Amino acid sequence: MMCLMLMFLVQDVTIVTISPEEFAQHIGEDVVIIDVRTPGEYQSGHIEHAQMIDFRDDQFKQKVEALDRDKTYLIYCASGGRSGRSLDVFKELGFKHVLDLAGGIKAWKASGRPVTQP
Repeated sequence: MMCLMLMFLVQDVTIVTISPEEFAQHIGEDVVIIDVRTPGEYQSGHIEHAQMIDFRDDQFKQKVEALDRDKTYLIYCASGGRSGRSLDVFKELGFKHVLDLAGGIKAWKASGRPVTQP
């Protein structure tokens, strides 16, 4: 008689889209802010302390792959399209804590929150 043992791992995975208010609450915690817009868009104003990894860059996946999967990431783009699509890359690469800014930096500014320029 053959004995079959199955093991299931429950992972603590949080990959969601959140409001500007919720996004702002996470800033200052041990998080990494990623701006997935183009260099020109980034230069025109970004959320303070954000790193830029251009979603349209051919090396986007490789750059994301080099990040620490144990950290929490706050990601955003102009209006939510690119950052929403980038969630697939983060999921595929095994990231567990990624929060996407609903409405992107446009919603961030509309909520009265500041942006900074280099």
